[in-house]
Amino acid sequence: MLAVSSCQTADVSDADSPFYSIAAGATLTLNQDLIFYRNKIRKYIQYTEIVSYSDLETSNAYCQFELFEKKPVTQTIKADTFIVKRSDYQEVRRQARPLVYASSNSTNFIRTEAPLSYVEYSVFLYLNSDTQKNIFRLICINWDDAHTGEYLTVNEINGILGPIMSLDINPKPKVVPDPEAPDQVIKEKEVDALRAY
Repeated sequence: MLAVSSCQTADVSDADSPFYSIAAGATLTLNQDLIFYRNKIRKYIQYTEIVSYSDLETSNAYCQFELFEKKPVTQTIKADTFIVKRSDYQEVRRQARPLVYASSNSTNFIRTEAPLSYVEYSVFLYLNSDTQKNIFRLICINWDDAHTGEYLTVNEINGILGPIMSLDINPKPKVVPDPEAPDQVIKEKEVDALRAY
C-alpha cells in the first residue's frame, strides 16, 4: 500500500499551528483548587479530567501540572492565574516493540513488521506566581509518529484542560484606576457635587 503525506508552510503567528511558540506573558488560569497529598507534585489531566497515573492513557495527548518541591504535608494550590515565564519544546524519540504473530507452526513465531518509531512531542510552560511560590510548570505531551507527528496547538491544549485550567496567549492587561488621572478626578468631583445637594 502506498502512503502519501502532504506538507504545507506553517504560519508561526497562527496559534492553531503546531509550530506556534507560546511566548512569555501568556497566562494559565487554574479554575479550581488542587490538593496535592504529601510527597506528591504532579496532577495529570486527560480528556478534561484529572486522572491518576495508573488511569493515564500515555499513547494519547495529556497534560501534567507540576509543583517545584515535594513536601511531607498536603499542599493546596488555590485557584489563581499564573504567568508563563518561558516555554520550551522538546522531542523524545522512543522505539515501540515490533508486532509479532504466530506462524502456521504454533511453536514458531515470525516478525511481520519492523519496529515503529514514535516521538513524545512535549510543550513545557514554566510558570510564575506572586503568591504561590511552589508552582513550577505545565507539560503537555503528544505521543505521535516520528515522521508525521506534531506538537499540540493552543486550542488542543485547552481542549485537554477543559474546565480545570485555561491557557490564554493574549491576556488583557489589568487596569488599575489612577486616582490622579483627570477623568478620575472629574468623576470624584461630580460625586462630591451631587452629595452636596
